[in-house]
Amino acid sequence: MTLNHELGLPPTVRRLFGADPHPEQSWALMTVQDQAFVRGVTGADVPDPGRPQLDAGPDERRRYGIALEDWHHSWPYSRTLQTAEAEMQYRTVRSPRPRRTADLIPITLITGPPGTGKTKLMRRIAAETMCQAAWEARIGISAPLYDDGLFTAPRRDVVIVDLPKKQAEQQLFALLCQQVGAPFDKDARAAFGRAVERHRIRWVFVDEIQFINFDGQIGKYVHDGFKSLQNMGVRVVLAGHDMRQQLAAQRSGAREAARVQSEARWMLIELEPYRRSTKGEITEWRKLLERIEQRIRLRGHEPGEAVLSSEFEEYLWVSTLGYMSHVSTLVSGAINVAAATADQRITRRILDLVAVEKRAQDGRAQRLQLWDAGRFSFRQRWR
Repeated sequence: MTLNHELGLPPTVRRLFGADPHPEQSWALMTVQDQAFVRGVTGADVPDPGRPQLDAGPDERRRYGIALEDWHHSWPYSRTLQTAEAEMQYRTVRSPRPRRTADLIPITLITGPPGTGKTKLMRRIAAETMCQAAWEARIGISAPLYDDGLFTAPRRDVVIVDLPKKQAEQQLFALLCQQVGAPFDKDARAAFGRAVERHRIRWVFVDEIQFINFDGQIGKYVHDGFKSLQNMGVRVVLAGHDMRQQLAAQRSGAREAARVQSEARWMLIELEPYRRSTKGEITEWRKLLERIEQRIRLRGHEPGEAVLSSEFEEYLWVSTLGYMSHVSTLVSGAINVAAATADQRITRRILDLVAVEKRAQDGRAQRLQLWDAGRFSFRQRWR
């Protein structure tokens, strides 16, 4: 799918521009790279395959099957009570205004156990920030493009990177330079500082931040690097697994100093697995499953049928312990298996066949046995 001024924007992309009265014009100001990122976050490049046609030929059925698998695996961001509260926390910190102030902007840290949706939340915030920044550029309230008489640097208000492995300070800033196509040498931090000015960078998002050793000398260098960005008016947003553990009290004086330094600068937004014990938690869990089942495109289910939120509501929690990534794995896997059956309907047998991530798979059979026997407690803290 191509997004341009003539075709207009899909609703999922359009919503990220908020009240912008001319989103297509703002969209045109974004780089191709940023447009591709937004399309990926919103699932705009994955068309809805619709319901299967009974009289389709072999080629059409094969084509439809591939489109169906892509559709069921493209899980878009879903705003729930938990993520809505996280978004509100994020918005309590003012937007960056480079070169206008040296006041430190708190570093936002999205944290929690693996599988709770941190990456989806960060990517959604980053995509919305890109669209809002394009609106500001269109109406002229952000800094003009950099032009030194030789070339005009493309605007990159938002830079986002995923750390692939353990990183030292220079490696981190080299990744950031690569993301915007900025040249760098041995001093990658200084090179990215120049890129901030040239590309009008105002936000830096870093995912998988647990790969940074936040203790000792490496941690201090990384903190100093983030501080230099803050002093330039750049807002830094991080996401990582169980960062409270990494920020726990350290034994050595140097490591404890690094911990205190980071803890004082970071505003934590914590995501948890979805709970299912109180009436409110049960309601929220069912709403989440309702959003998921709206995307089911199987012949055996009527559009919007409450198969997940009703028939398998308890089963799905017992199987996944409320971890969003595990729900995604289990449901998408079950849908793909069901699509190959004659009746194309999700069943308990199919769900039992699909494995989830180790955190929830360990002990899953025992939990389901307790649930089948009516002895499972949703109030217990399962691990």
